[in-house]
Amino acid sequence: MARPALKVTYKSIDTTRLPDPLLEGAALLIELARRGAIDQLAKRLHIRRQGGYCALGIVLYLLLYFASGVGIGIKGFWMTVLKAHHKALAAIVGRSSLPSPSSLSRALGRVENDLTRPIAPWMLQQLPQIDAVLRHPAVLTRDANGQGWHVIDYDPSNTVLRHRGLPHDDDLPEPLRRSEDTAAPGHIGRKRGNMVFRKNVAQHAGAGAWLHLHLCPGNGDATGDLRRALTTAGQTFERIDHPRDRTLFRFDGEFGYVPAFTACRENNQPFITRLNRPKLFEDTAFLARLRAATWYAVPDSRSGPRRAAAELGEWTLESGKQTRRPDGSRYAPITIRVVACIFQPASGKARRGRMLDGWQIELFAADVPADAWPAPEVVAAYFGRNGTQENRFAQEDRELGLDRIFSYHLPGQELACLVGLMVWNLRLVMGFRTE
Repeated sequence: MARPALKVTYKSIDTTRLPDPLLEGAALLIELARRGAIDQLAKRLHIRRQGGYCALGIVLYLLLYFASGVGIGIKGFWMTVLKAHHKALAAIVGRSSLPSPSSLSRALGRVENDLTRPIAPWMLQQLPQIDAVLRHPAVLTRDANGQGWHVIDYDPSNTVLRHRGLPHDDDLPEPLRRSEDTAAPGHIGRKRGNMVFRKNVAQHAGAGAWLHLHLCPGNGDATGDLRRALTTAGQTFERIDHPRDRTLFRFDGEFGYVPAFTACRENNQPFITRLNRPKLFEDTAFLARLRAATWYAVPDSRSGPRRAAAELGEWTLESGKQTRRPDGSRYAPITIRVVACIFQPASGKARRGRMLDGWQIELFAADVPADAWPAPEVVAAYFGRNGTQENRFAQEDRELGLDRIFSYHLPGQELACLVGLMVWNLRLVMGFRTE
């Protein structure tokens, strides 16, 4: 009986043509080399190690990886895409080769925060040349007086690692978990796991540009981490000559307490956040003002319930008895403007805030002028986070995949995430120039 035959021939990979996943990365390398940014990066970014690839090699590899959009791991990217072409790509920036995945892992394990964090704002902002985007009037948010504001979303997120059982026996060595160097016990929310590390990011709402990033084990130091982001933002707007009193930070309810308010006040930073002060609903003077308030419709986002907002004036808030500054002293009372919003929940139960007279009431702290930001605009600005940063978090996961573990050494993981957000900003600037 005749059997069909199939003749298979093999040809070596054509290294003269770059595959599609490497084209964007190659274009970015050409542009960065053309304007001398690669040389500047080599001079600014350092890791302490003897032999092997330097910090620049890490960034070049990761830049190509994040720009590829292949959605696979570092090793898979090397084996299926980069290995046959890494010397040609390295030649674009005057290098002989790029690190292999094992070399990259060893180099990331030597990263130190003291060396990388000082240049992180430069990598996110000045290397991509983001200032031209931030100066454009289209990225500003207009207040009720027509003045332009820069709005920044600050919203840390937790990555949870799960520890599974390890075998124990007298003949086995002491078990060692690599994640012990990456995370620490902390609040894990609804996620399953044992260890947590936190990604603290600040993003410009109008431009979509990432302005700040740092990681910390566990749940970190909420107020200290916020101060780092405030410092970066202050340096950014000082550089582009924009007044600090027309920049607005938006937080979620995690920062609706006195230490965060104090940090913003000490940095002259206007802000809007949900107010975490349930005891106000037990204050008879507060309840009287709430029931006597005049309510105005909040601009409808066509997502979620129709809300109304009211101005409740200024209230003096004190920190909890156990809430202390790093030096052990108590926070001074702070007087803050309070705005309320009401709506009727579908379930009849309040997920946040308090049910009162059949209405769900939520409170917001708004350290912005009432004439520029009336109560309805305060509430609309707060819930505007859902249409900006929440969607951009999803976009970041989809396009960059920064939830992956690139290194079990947390400073190395931080540098990898920094390069990913740098690629985002480079894409943003290239699109801005095209338009």
